[in-house]
Amino acid sequence: MAWSVRLVAIAVLIGALEYLATWRSLLVPVPARVLPWIGLQGSAALYVISVAPGHVSFGPTILFVTSVIVGYCVPYGRDAADQMATVVLLGSAAAAVAGTGDAVAAFHWFITAQACVAYVTAGLAKLGSPIWRAGDAVGKLLSTDMFGRRSWGHWIRQNRWICRSLTYFTIVYECLFPLVLTRVPIVVGAILVTGLIFHVATAFLMRLNTFPWAFCATYPGILYCCSLG
Repeated sequence: MAWSVRLVAIAVLIGALEYLATWRSLLVPVPARVLPWIGLQGSAALYVISVAPGHVSFGPTILFVTSVIVGYCVPYGRDAADQMATVVLLGSAAAAVAGTGDAVAAFHWFITAQACVAYVTAGLAKLGSPIWRAGDAVGKLLSTDMFGRRSWGHWIRQNRWICRSLTYFTIVYECLFPLVLTRVPIVVGAILVTGLIFHVATAFLMRLNTFPWAFCATYPGILYCCSLG
């Protein structure tokens, strides 16, 4: 559980630093009254990251509470990484409070199920979108100012076969993610390594810096569940 908590704490810390660095320049500024909560959130994240594994009992609880407060007070919608981080923190806080081996095992199964639901839901949503089915979505996304880098987006759109391949690969990968539940080592390894590469690339190309940490925080739980039996 310690590694999942540490990874999600890095996501929380990055998010807190991004808020503190840009709160005045946002289209709708973050209310000043929220800043102390963001500071507490970042401090708790630093503690969880630096403390020895197995000694993070109250860290997840503080992170969960401050994340909920910040999410409620900040006038922006929360992205998938924020939601995943909150779910992981909720499960880890509950397991830490319970303090039993069964609670830790339940936590691992909980975040494994959450990861499968999150990926397959995202994949099915894309499958239902005409833009994604047409194979143009990745190129168009990367051509936006908010979620892309125009030079990369332009190059990908100029190379239509690359655009379609990346678009369809994203749909197929997300829909097939629950195959980790087969517990076949080569399948599990391929899916998780691909996921790591996918999220790192997304962080670079789309500036979604918290995504690799928040989603990969579920991977230790998946490995735990796949090691049983």
